Amino acid sequence: MERLLGATTHRATNMQRDDPRFDVHEADILEQDENRDASRQRYQRLYWESVAENGAEPIVPGSLEHAHEKALQYAKRTEEFKAHPELMPRVPDTEFMTRPSSKIVRLEREGRPSLEFVDVGSKFMDINDRIRRIAASGRRAKHRQTVKVAKKQFSRSSGSFSS
Repeated sequence: MERLLGATTHRATNMQRDDPRFDVHEADILEQDENRDASRQRYQRLYWESVAENGAEPIVPGSLEHAHEKALQYAKRTEEFKAHPELMPRVPDTEFMTRPSSKIVRLEREGRPSLEFVDVGSKFMDINDRIRRIAASGRRAKHRQTVKVAKKQFSRSSGSFSS
């Protein structure tokens, strides 16, 4: 089949030896096939950073590694912070609602497909959004309290709140 199609195993055999670009083409194919050009790989890795002539270490790769470590630390702290009781308050069990003993609850009814509920906890909770919402609810509660006190004081002084 390969002979019928004229396929070759090495790409350089397609070009004639008397072609003036034969040596250049063969060298390019050798580099592409073996992927062994270390200086090219170094250039591709660091093309956006100038490297000192004295052979000193480049700054950006170390900076990127440091940023990666900080991001991992931040993610770990965020996961630990999700268990804070102010962010995820535990709802006490009542006679109408009790916490299931397992993380997976399966409901089956005859003639209906079964439903499976999986408790993921705070896996998808956005900490910053939750803190923002708690702060906003605190401001609203404080505003409602001041409005309530102002209404009381106004009703005592004038007798009624309506104008």
